[in-house]
Amino acid sequence: MLFQREVLAWTGRAGADDRFAALRAAGFEIQVLASAGDVAERGRRRDEGAFTPILLMADGPQAHAAIGWLRAQLPRACLVALARTAHEHESLALLRQGVDWICRPDESAALVGEVLLALWRRHLGEVPGAEPRTHDGWILRGYAWTLQGPCGGRIGLTAGERALLSALFEAPGLAAGRDALRAALDGAYDREAGAHRPAGRLEVVVNRLRVKGRRAGLSIPIRAVRGHGYVFGPTAASGQGRMPSDAAAR
Repeated sequence: MLFQREVLAWTGRAGADDRFAALRAAGFEIQVLASAGDVAERGRRRDEGAFTPILLMADGPQAHAAIGWLRAQLPRACLVALARTAHEHESLALLRQGVDWICRPDESAALVGEVLLALWRRHLGEVPGAEPRTHDGWILRGYAWTLQGPCGGRIGLTAGERALLSALFEAPGLAAGRDALRAALDGAYDREAGAHRPAGRLEVVVNRLRVKGRRAGLSIPIRAVRGHGYVFGPTAASGQGRMPSDAAAR
């Protein structure tokens, strides 16, 4: 399921936020609407279960009340408040009105974009029909945004980690060549606005995934096959992994 790039926005009397231009440049389609009622009407037109991200300018008590009204109208929407101050009392008021996240005025458009992506991943994990993929006790859950180990430990995945593991889980013998894995990573980064592309990304993604797993108590069985690519599974954990074509040739 691709990221829903259209983001509804309502600024009230505050006017457009300076971060909107940067978000558009990053690939988000920011639709600024004239009123909270227009936002609610547009949100109701979305397919049932669709991800509905909404940016809201939190400009005083009247805006706070409108945010509370929107939460009642669109209970499954993801509300991100663009706060005008960094005061704790404003944050408390916004949370009580039902926002999912608060971005303060000194926080960048890049952070706002990452928040939208994180809320999307959370949303996918709640959508019925996100069937997990399994192998020897390892499970990719929530449209493959979460990896669960045989002992029940879980880690959340970045766009690159998700693409890597999805490609391996779908490959014959859970082994894939470097070119195929690099193509999977490129496709994931192209689809996700704001996704970070590390240099030498295949090896970087693999190493970061291993480190993340160890920190969560998971020994993720992914190993390099010299001259070919990577393999996932018990043979990888023991260092005996071979590409399917190698095994067939012997």
